[in-house]
Amino acid sequence: MASEAFASHLNGRLDLDICFPCNAIWFDYMESTQLKPASVIRLFRMIHEHRDVVRHPLADQLRCVRCTSMPTPVQDIGRGGRFSYRRCPNGHGRLTTFF
Repeated sequence: MASEAFASHLNGRLDLDICFPCNAIWFDYMESTQLKPASVIRLFRMIHEHRDVVRHPLADQLRCVRCTSMPTPVQDIGRGGRFSYRRCPNGHGRLTTFF
């Protein structure tokens, strides 16, 4: 994963861990809610710019990027419907895939 800086609310900065070949983003605890709208648009543009990158399947034995625990599969419901992700059992964050 590569770290990429994004603007957050209150003029702060967030470093998101992104893996374009795996189609995955690691959000530390509450990071996804702290992105400014312009940062969300920038993130979507980055995903689009990397659409032709050779893809790699996610590893069977995924680990939290902070504590190396095995993230738990979770299903949730948002405004756009149901979605799945993997959450660190120690509360460090979540791994979300994109298409």
